[in-house]
Amino acid sequence: YRREPAIASDGTGFGVVWRDDVVWRIDCGLDCPDRIRFARLGSDTARIGSSEELPGGASASRTASSPAIAWSGPEGGSRWGVAFSYGTGSPRDIVFVPVSSAGVAGAARYIVGPPSATDTIEPRIEGGGELWAFSWTNPTTDEIYFASYDRDVSTRYGLVQVTSNAPISGQPDLARSITRYGVVWRDEQDGTDGDAWFDRMLCAGVPFP
Repeated sequence: YRREPAIASDGTGFGVVWRDDVVWRIDCGLDCPDRIRFARLGSDTARIGSSEELPGGASASRTASSPAIAWSGPEGGSRWGVAFSYGTGSPRDIVFVPVSSAGVAGAARYIVGPPSATDTIEPRIEGGGELWAFSWTNPTTDEIYFASYDRDVSTRYGLVQVTSNAPISGQPDLARSITRYGVVWRDEQDGTDGDAWFDRMLCAGVPFP
């Protein structure tokens, strides 16, 4: 089964990721954990080459889910960035995998974990410039978080708890302008069944003044 698809454009074609819900495979039988796959599409939407299974973390038995994808542009190395939730049950970590413009996956890196002190789900990623930015939900506290990293995802510039309220917050999304990021999410803090809320973050990973 293939589900949870996500797509991003490099300006001429597209990168697509999805969760591969494996029912049976020869190397793991009926107990195969779900994996994330990546494929490139041309401007005519024809697939370029075959799809590729992306690497996870250290434990091959953990399930991958909720993939998100973004394109970095030339300042970030002209490559794709894929983020996904990684774990079976709680706590789950967030993993980042770089994919070259030719569709070759690099080594997986943990954005949150391993292991996470708290659970992390619903990751989102945004590229552009020399940074990668991420947002996610902590389902234990129902709060939204944001962090930005350098192009190699080896240095974190900021970690921000975007929300801080008793009602439920979740389902974040993320976009980048020239100088800042925008984070949007579903929130019940006004006593409603859920409204869309928005906040801005500087590229350095701090709240917009």
